Amino acid sequence: QFGENRILLSANNVEQEQAEEEITISFASDDHIDIGFNILYLIDVMQALDSEQVEINLRDGNSSAIFRTPGKEYPLYVIMPMRL
Repeated sequence: QFGENRILLSANNVEQEQAEEEITISFASDDHIDIGFNILYLIDVMQALDSEQVEINLRDGNSSAIFRTPGKEYPLYVIMPMRL
């Protein structure tokens, strides 16, 4: 969940295990966005970017998200969301 200069990350699995983490971010919108990603794809992108900061560009919870290192045009990675 993106909103109010924070992101709330949630994870769960088929064994009903859950985890949550809240991170302060710079978020350029007044809207709240709920979006889900396959964690394996997200981990692959984070490892490939190899940066402490990540820029995520998205339109809404149903559209793809573009991930890249802030200030760099390339490389960029696109991840399609999962249905929540």
